[in-house]
Amino acid sequence: MDSYYNREFVDGGELSMDEAGNVINIEDTDGEITPGYVFSFTPEQSGTYTIYSQISVDTSAIGSGIDPTAIGTDAASLVVDPMAFLEVEGDTTWKVFDDNGGTLTNFKITFECEEGVTYIIKTGLTNPEATGTYTVYVSREKTHEEQSANYSRTFVDGGALSTEGLTGTKVEITDENGYDFTFTPASSGKYRFTSVSTKQAFAYLEAEGAETWAEYSEGETLNNFSIEYDCEAGVTYHLKTGFVDDTQTGNYRILVTAVNS
Repeated sequence: MDSYYNREFVDGGELSMDEAGNVINIEDTDGEITPGYVFSFTPEQSGTYTIYSQISVDTSAIGSGIDPTAIGTDAASLVVDPMAFLEVEGDTTWKVFDDNGGTLTNFKITFECEEGVTYIIKTGLTNPEATGTYTVYVSREKTHEEQSANYSRTFVDGGALSTEGLTGTKVEITDENGYDFTFTPASSGKYRFTSVSTKQAFAYLEAEGAETWAEYSEGETLNNFSIEYDCEAGVTYHLKTGFVDDTQTGNYRILVTAVNS
């Protein structure tokens, strides 16, 4: 890990919270590969922040004779595998390191940040000989009050959700209203509720008869919500969902899958 941290990171400036994210290009310039970048981040509001990456495939080795199915350093260079350190400005060492805590080979760091404090993010590829492009996003977990903002909408009966089928259930949003779907599992266990959408979608999950919602998720920069919940057999749960922007219309799909323990 020291070999990652002690690289000569290039100054990347300030890390942006814009939806477009921060595009990172690790390039080979006349035989010199970019070691990585160091960014600063100073939140304007205290809270729980998540800094995570989304990868692109590095095609530089395609046609070189490397077997992409092989396991080893050369094959690993075919895939962009980003890593990141988080540290507090002025501290002598890093607080958090991650290289694959997100989906696939993406890093994901969640940290309680204070307003006005500057944090340092050092990021690059785990393989120092690899090149490629990835995007780094920053998001703040909304407060309970902020999460509840969409709960007062009108939710139209959407029918029952099922774990059967590969395409899930289609949701058609035609106005400011959302939909209230039900799910009654045949067996107890953990289930995952996710959306497939090109626009930011949200969802509340609650047990039938409950006074308020138990879980909330919204797509933020990646559009899709994702909720995992331990459900009891024979109990009916409600998934209330819609677009975060209530002026948007369109469609998306909801998938329900049993999570293997």
